[in-house]
Amino acid sequence: MNMENLLEKTKILSVVIFKAGGRTFDYSDPKGLASLGSIVQTSFGRKMIFGIVIEMKEDSDVPSNQLKPIQAVLPAPFCINQNQMQLLKWLSQYYQVAIGRLVTSCFPLTVLADSAPLRPYVGGYALDHQQVGRLTKAQKACVTWMQASEHRVFTIDLLLEALFSKRTIHALIDQQVLVPFQDHELPQIHLSQMQSAVFEKISQHQGPDLLYGVTGSGKTHIYMALTQKVIQEGHQVLILVPEIGLTPQTMARFVAHLGVSVTQWHSKLSDSQRKSVWSAVSQNQIAVVIGTRSALFLPFRQLKLIILDEEHDLSFYQQGYPSYSVRDAAVVLAKQSQAKIVLGSATPSMESWSNVIKQKYSLLELNQSFSQAEKHIHIVDMRREKLIDQIAKPILDRAQVVLDQGRQMLFFLNRRGYHPVTLCHACGWVMKCDHCDVKLNYSKITHSLRCHLCQKYYSLPTACGHCASDEIIQAGLGTERLTESLQALFPSVPVIRIDADTMQSANSWVRVRKQIQKGEPMLIVGTQMIAKGHDFHHLTDVAIMDTDHALYATDFRSIERWGQMIFQVAGRCGRGQEGGHIWVQSHIPHHPALPMIQAGQYDALMNFLIEQRQAALWPPFSFCAKVKDLANHQQALLERLKYWQTQIQHHQVEVLGPIIPPVSKRNNAFHGYLLLKSKERDPLFHVCHELVKLGAVVEVDPQELDH
Repeated sequence: MNMENLLEKTKILSVVIFKAGGRTFDYSDPKGLASLGSIVQTSFGRKMIFGIVIEMKEDSDVPSNQLKPIQAVLPAPFCINQNQMQLLKWLSQYYQVAIGRLVTSCFPLTVLADSAPLRPYVGGYALDHQQVGRLTKAQKACVTWMQASEHRVFTIDLLLEALFSKRTIHALIDQQVLVPFQDHELPQIHLSQMQSAVFEKISQHQGPDLLYGVTGSGKTHIYMALTQKVIQEGHQVLILVPEIGLTPQTMARFVAHLGVSVTQWHSKLSDSQRKSVWSAVSQNQIAVVIGTRSALFLPFRQLKLIILDEEHDLSFYQQGYPSYSVRDAAVVLAKQSQAKIVLGSATPSMESWSNVIKQKYSLLELNQSFSQAEKHIHIVDMRREKLIDQIAKPILDRAQVVLDQGRQMLFFLNRRGYHPVTLCHACGWVMKCDHCDVKLNYSKITHSLRCHLCQKYYSLPTACGHCASDEIIQAGLGTERLTESLQALFPSVPVIRIDADTMQSANSWVRVRKQIQKGEPMLIVGTQMIAKGHDFHHLTDVAIMDTDHALYATDFRSIERWGQMIFQVAGRCGRGQEGGHIWVQSHIPHHPALPMIQAGQYDALMNFLIEQRQAALWPPFSFCAKVKDLANHQQALLERLKYWQTQIQHHQVEVLGPIIPPVSKRNNAFHGYLLLKSKERDPLFHVCHELVKLGAVVEVDPQELDH
């Protein structure tokens, strides 16, 4: 048989090439080595690269004698399994994204193809005394500490909190002084009567469950009981958390209560660690994975339970391109895998709340906190109070009382830096980034201005760029300035700042959390990174500094996110035996949503927003998509958006725009979009599909309209 006849009988593979931005190319497979989902090695240009087989077909647009053959196939478990492939196809169809682009976004091919040795990486380790031999000074100190410890299971985060280095810990793992912990006699998890009732209902129900539990009601105990039940049956569990910072805390709880092979997955793991986790999950050697959104794409073989904690969190939405909701994708994966899914939150999203009303989800409530102490929400009318460094005097008076009682108070301000605005006092000129349409943030520590979008630094101007006046001032309040002000007002106690600028190193949050948990009187200044899931038992009060901007924002989701943020931040205090007090500063105390906030009635806020959304036909009572574009010049951007607008020919689809967002310029590019609305999904999807074929970038179910 000649070569041409051989190629005609050869399977043709459509392979996603990562180096080509997710585009697909056809290759031949003369030896029949590959299957759907295989990771293959092949030539691309003059280089040998890796790709993923996403389709097997009989013919190609490329002549058979010009098809390059694949060179090798990676052995199992380094491939994409059937459930993963089905999920990719759903994401591709729903979000109008080429499947190759999704593959490059969702799968760490460089990690999977890495030849580095596998390092065991699990949630808990035990000390193997027989392996303790020749150790370095640092390793001996770590072993001595573990021998004297009351713990029998050690998480990496526990050892990091004891201030041992990652290098020392990983060396002990490599030398098998630390070995993966396994305990087949699982300890019983004790549930309250209310928790037991919820546990039984979830266990018996087949569809998705929304677990609506107030802060401190014990949702995690239910998660652990459900997990224990599933792993005792020999199956796997995926627990998704919104932030990497929450993973160690959740990990420690699960290892302590379950004592089984628990591991974590997030972007901060090394390549060898992620390769180890991928392999162990695929071979069913890992029972529980706790991770951020990318953990959804791990190759589970026996997945029977998915838990999405803080399901309302925007972190579960993949921003940029391709855009997709991990929450919605998790619901689809659960259905494909015949797995149970539980969505948990103290502040459920409007989408999940609506699905309960439509009876697509079952609602289960935990409306009683373990802490019997009451919480009180106070609205402080800033128009009638004396302000000291933009803090209402009643709040400062309360801070003194809290400190005198030996307690802690949190000042929440979701804005970093010292001064968020640098301007000319004479003419009002505001200094902005040269590359982005945003105001520059002044940092007193670096004595410079910085753009928080492109991270470029600028020197402080000596004269106005508009009128040449030398009256340059800084205005506004950021976390750095607030911290300095509070330290000056309360010099005898520590003031800790928690934001993206101060929490950059791996051990920063570990050290801060340890300091807070000592329970000494202190003030804490934090952004949204402190609002999610952390337990501070000595924190009795929270002051929310600035929320008015959300009350009249143009994004229809702004009040929902504002309410969630307030309830989440409020949940950080009053978790011990002391009561909690939440102080909300506002210039708009008459806003209709504030009485519901003050009464602590999140369900009333949701019902209020449902009426608003239904009247204006916003999601979930309609379907939306953004047609996004960018250009070097704003006029070119507008012309292209208007062109896309002329291509939309469907009377059931309303077109709003062109819309230029508040931050119109980012990294030297002007951004804008058209907003598509429809009462029905199919007409909208039809229009999106036609626009994508013409080359437009479409974002289905957009979560932020001001970006």
